[in-house]
Amino acid sequence: MKHYCDGKLLAKVPSIIFYYWEQKKKLDLNNKWNIKEYHIKTMSRSSTILPFFERCSFSIYNGKKYINLNVTKKHFFSKLGEFSFSKVVCRHNKKKKKRKKR
Repeated sequence: MKHYCDGKLLAKVPSIIFYYWEQKKKLDLNNKWNIKEYHIKTMSRSSTILPFFERCSFSIYNGKKYINLNVTKKHFFSKLGEFSFSKVVCRHNKKKKKRKKR
C-alpha cells in the first residue's frame, strides 16, 4: 500500500521541527518544547499523515476555511481530508404539531 504526501508539505515539516529543536537548545526549556504554536497551512487533503508529523499541528483547508488538527499517534496513515469535512449536513427543523387547548 503506497502513501502519498505532497512535496511542499514534506518540505515544511522538517524545517519547523529543526527550528524548534534549535530554539530548545538555546532556551533550555527542560524538554517542554511545543510545535503546536504554529500551524502548517495546507490545501493538500489527499496527503497521508506520516509518523514524523507527530507533534505538528496542521491547518487544513476545506474549501471555505482552515480547520486545525493536532497530530497524535492515532492519526497515523490516515488522510488529512478525513479530519476537515468539506460538506455541511443540512437539516431542516420539523414543524411541531400544535396542541389544542380544551
